[in-house]
Amino acid sequence: MLLKKINDLAGESSSFGIANIFRRNRIFNKIFWIIFSLLGGSASFYFSLDAVNSYLDFETITKIDYVYKHPLQFPTVTICPYYDTSYFQDKQLNQLVSDCQIMADNTCLKSLNNYFEKIDYNGYGLCIRFNSGKNWSNNSIPYLYSTIGGRDDYFKIEFKNIQHGLTLFIHDSDLPPRVEYTNIHETVVSLPPNSSTLIAIDKTDDNKLSLPYNDCLDDVSYFNLNKTIINYILKTLNHKYTQVNCLKLCFELDYIEKKPCQCTKTTLGNVWADCFVNYERLDTTGCTFKYKTSFVKNSVIDQCGKYCPLECDSTFYSHSLSSEIAPGDNSIRFKVYYTSLKVVTITEKPKTQLFDLISNIGGIFGLFIGIGFVSVFEVSEIFIEIFVHFTFKNSNPIHPMA
Repeated sequence: MLLKKINDLAGESSSFGIANIFRRNRIFNKIFWIIFSLLGGSASFYFSLDAVNSYLDFETITKIDYVYKHPLQFPTVTICPYYDTSYFQDKQLNQLVSDCQIMADNTCLKSLNNYFEKIDYNGYGLCIRFNSGKNWSNNSIPYLYSTIGGRDDYFKIEFKNIQHGLTLFIHDSDLPPRVEYTNIHETVVSLPPNSSTLIAIDKTDDNKLSLPYNDCLDDVSYFNLNKTIINYILKTLNHKYTQVNCLKLCFELDYIEKKPCQCTKTTLGNVWADCFVNYERLDTTGCTFKYKTSFVKNSVIDQCGKYCPLECDSTFYSHSLSSEIAPGDNSIRFKVYYTSLKVVTITEKPKTQLFDLISNIGGIFGLFIGIGFVSVFEVSEIFIEIFVHFTFKNSNPIHPMA
């Protein structure tokens, strides 16, 4: 009885290979279909395994779009003196700036402290930042936006009595200033004395897929290996997380914990300013500088790499320069503007998604041995019949009492 049920079910299977094995009466035909099914099954498993491996490679397709954004937030421009770290120190901005324009409006020249923030930046000493969301008194101010793009939509400024040049860092406003490590999200421009420079910039948003497609994390707030650093960036600083600044803070935690130099009264986020800029006064032979150099060279990846995951989303700026020599009055003039309001947007999507994998495997088995999704239920029905048969075959029926 069981063999007849199995034969009937298999003979009605939607898989032509299995059905023909049970339908054919001559042994030669059965052997032919058995061999065909084995070869087709082997080919199906081989190509399905290749499809699974392709899926597990987690390859991506990159798409580049040009997105028009109106208005487009103007980047933050950090302005640092080159070599002369005391240029901004203990001076009023109106003593140093002879021209300041935003969209041909020179209102900012009359109230410079309302447009600029002061900050200790790397080994450059005291720097100033334009459009950082803060003013000279560290009060919050609204961000400025570019509304038309091009040379008529600009930020222009002129500094006077500067001997050694300026270094500009152009970056997103929600990035904290770099302290130790090169920040790939910043555009760095060096301006010599007696120069006038046009700086045309373009913005790019790069949005990558997270693990397992790339070695990065979409949301670092769930990263549990070092909450101290990540919470400090996200909550205390209220800045966007970047790996480069996480590495910098990891160095600071190490410095605070081990106290390798005489500078011991410092806190997280202030090590470089307290112990190098102020305490050692930019002496490159000093203890803090030597310790940082050794740490970056020998320890930063091994010690801090596991605590500082790479972020998936980033913004960076490309730029082109047009410079000319200005009259020899020790001044530096520059103008920054977007070439257009189009933002290059780089996005990724999986090359093979789970639905694609299922479709590929289904197509392979359907092509070689005629097995589809329905065939799985047919095979399941055969096994259920076998299970039911052997389960109830040996059970003792319970007869009602006479």
